[in-house]
Amino acid sequence: MHSWKGNRFMKRNRLSIRAVTSIGQQLPKNWNEKLENFKVFINEKKTDINIQDIGNMNEVPMSFDMAGNFTVDQKGRKT
Repeated sequence: MHSWKGNRFMKRNRLSIRAVTSIGQQLPKNWNEKLENFKVFINEKKTDINIQDIGNMNEVPMSFDMAGNFTVDQKGRKT
């Protein structure tokens, strides 16, 4: 058993710490708003430091929300 302070809380509420095995490719509900906010942020920074053009050389996808390696869920859940 883990020597973590929340063990009794976890047992009482039938919760367990699970490793994330896959991350679904679902967009957040407010993805449009996040995208617009990101565009405004980038455009403001371009103006602040006087940059005209920005290019993507390595084509690495960027994530707005980074998922962790572990999650807490009810015991017995399959997904």
